[in-house]
Amino acid sequence: GEMCEQNLTNLRDWTFKWTEDDHKLLMESGVKEQLELGERWGRRLPSLLGDSNRVQVRATYKQRTWASAKSFLYGLYGYPISFPQNIVPAMLLSFYEFCPAYMDGVDSNNNTFVEKYKLMASPEYREMVDTISQRVGLVLETADVEMAWAMCRYEIAEYPDVLEHVSPWCALFQKMI
Repeated sequence: GEMCEQNLTNLRDWTFKWTEDDHKLLMESGVKEQLELGERWGRRLPSLLGDSNRVQVRATYKQRTWASAKSFLYGLYGYPISFPQNIVPAMLLSFYEFCPAYMDGVDSNNNTFVEKYKLMASPEYREMVDTISQRVGLVLETADVEMAWAMCRYEIAEYPDVLEHVSPWCALFQKMI
């Protein structure tokens, strides 16, 4: 392959540290994003959001909704805010999961992915897979490249400071200099 020795070493030394349940967690970049959103909304609407006693917060049972709310409120007020654990029914915040038209027309409909399939069948996409295969020195399938891209994105979400942590998976997608 064409990868530098350091990138190969980083890939060899990489270990998978997440569990199946971790895909439902709010990652570090999400915490940061919610905190910054809270700061911006606080500056934009101080008369409406200035008093934490006048703000009601709701979340589903999922960790990421609680963590999002907690980070948003911290950004909004500059200190931790406790809020009651009134679990909102998932139907209220994730209504599309209970909508037959969505389930049949989008979620279970292969036509939803027509554009994705067209892209994956294009010569440009095939060339990208071949280029990455050549870079790593292995014959990779589209699914392999998609998984590497997912790992790159996941690690960037977990470690948003790319100067501090560079995902070895992202090296597969770097342009050769």
